[in-house]
Amino acid sequence: MGIDAGSRSQVRGCESSLNGTTGITISSGSIATDNVASYNGSTGIVVQRGTEDIPSPHDIIIRGNTVTRNANEGILLKFSHDILIENNAISLTLTNGEGSGH
Repeated sequence: MGIDAGSRSQVRGCESSLNGTTGITISSGSIATDNVASYNGSTGIVVQRGTEDIPSPHDIIIRGNTVTRNANEGILLKFSHDILIENNAISLTLTNGEGSGH
């Protein structure tokens, strides 16, 4: 299992690799900077709500991460808003680099 950070978390300078699922999952008010998410069985970094009964994740910063060789998207945003994504290196994903939901 990768890193599953709750609301208002900071994930900095971590490595999440070789997980059977997602590398890093973050939620509202969180920051993910200078991390490595690689060789994961699903997506490198994910922002999404768990069920429809909770508010959409928002006010998130994803900056300066290296996301490579994941089975799905490098960074996936789903049912979320007000996200800043900048200066991330996304490479060699098996599907898309960045994805977005509704």
